[in-house]
Amino acid sequence: RKRKRKRKRKRKREEKDQQKERKKRIIMATPFQIIYHKTLTFRAAPIQMILLHVGQSFEMIEPTWHPDRCLQNNPGYPAFAPPVLVEGSFTLGQTNAIVHYLGRKFHLGFNSNDVQLLATTQQLVNDVGDLGSELFKIGKDAEEKKKWLSEGEDSRLHKWLVHLDKAQQINGKKYFQCDEPTEVDFSAVVAFDCLDYSLGEGWRELASEGQRNWYKDMTNLPFYEAYTKQATAPILFESYKPKE
Repeated sequence: RKRKRKRKRKRKREEKDQQKERKKRIIMATPFQIIYHKTLTFRAAPIQMILLHVGQSFEMIEPTWHPDRCLQNNPGYPAFAPPVLVEGSFTLGQTNAIVHYLGRKFHLGFNSNDVQLLATTQQLVNDVGDLGSELFKIGKDAEEKKKWLSEGEDSRLHKWLVHLDKAQQINGKKYFQCDEPTEVDFSAVVAFDCLDYSLGEGWRELASEGQRNWYKDMTNLPFYEAYTKQATAPILFESYKPKE
């Protein structure tokens, strides 16, 4: 009996070791994994775009929900909801935090320890996210979306576009913070994609010529075509499209 128990314990230890090894191999298979909602792509899209832009390979993984959320390949600081970025033993949640991390890791646009420049970059990413959150809330509300387009200069949308336009003009650069795209630009192009998808092209009449040109420039960069080819679903839910 003792021998049987020993053999049983040994098998269990071996199985645990094998599971750990399998998990390690999965984690090390590609530099990055993105745990994300397959049908809710707009939250993960700027992360994918940045990695495509800098030529990094990554794997897209659907989240687990039981027994724990986003448990798989999540060895580091616990992340509660997708999207989650996993890099080796490092785990990071929250879209804005992830794009900031990738932006500074790969020195997108600038390589600086200027805390004020870093702070305004973070502010702009959050400003971009504000409208994305509001758009997500009203996505199915046709009347509310009409108001966004019909109120003209008094609309929340127009004020948001003016704010971003001023922010870009302050630096006099081609992109938001400098002459190369930063994490702000990747976050903003996803927000503009969401506007296109949810409101149609009518929102562009409220945008400045500079913003329209910026959007065209961003979507003409190689990363954008690569992203659209690998996207698993529309940027927002099908039900968010404008009704005919």
